[in-house]
Amino acid sequence: MRYFLVIMIGLISIQASFADQRPRALELLNQLKSTTSLAAEFEQTVRGEGNRIISESKGKFVFKRPGRFRWDYVAPFEQMIMADGDTIWMYDIDLEQISVRQQKAALSGTPALLLSGGVDIAKHFFIEFEMTDRGGVEWVRLLPKQDEATFTKVMLGFKDGTLNQMKMIDHFNQITLFVFSKITLNADVDDTLFLFVPPKGVDVIRAE
Repeated sequence: MRYFLVIMIGLISIQASFADQRPRALELLNQLKSTTSLAAEFEQTVRGEGNRIISESKGKFVFKRPGRFRWDYVAPFEQMIMADGDTIWMYDIDLEQISVRQQKAALSGTPALLLSGGVDIAKHFFIEFEMTDRGGVEWVRLLPKQDEATFTKVMLGFKDGTLNQMKMIDHFNQITLFVFSKITLNADVDDTLFLFVPPKGVDVIRAE
């Protein structure tokens, strides 16, 4: 009987903690939603089975709502991914090749949807309010509602209320982690940053 009471008390404590965390999780998501622009440098690490590092890269990115963002990879290879509100351009500089997709279809069920703005997060993701605090980073977990989503789980890490990390787990249990630094919030970002004209001589592949 004593052990039963201990277990029940533990469950009650967990449920109370869970309930207390819900407002904070919503507050963090609302802060992200209300951010009009964010620019930062990033380091990206992809890990596979046994936590083995598959790849590491770095660069800088900026988003401006609604619907525009740009990722510039600088190492180990140069690559640009840009969304202008209607179209996504993926430019592999080394291969001299550009892939073009319609933005709405390409972003459906992806973490980029969270940064592009203009969407209801709860419409596309199940929100789990389990919060942990590791190294001063608070985490909110999101599960895509669409079966065809690229990732099975997305973790958003906030430090001092600002997006600091983003972790994604795909269907092969590979973990992609972005760590952001030198973050600038709500700056006046020039719209021309999201205008892209393919360079002459570069192959352009358009997805149907």
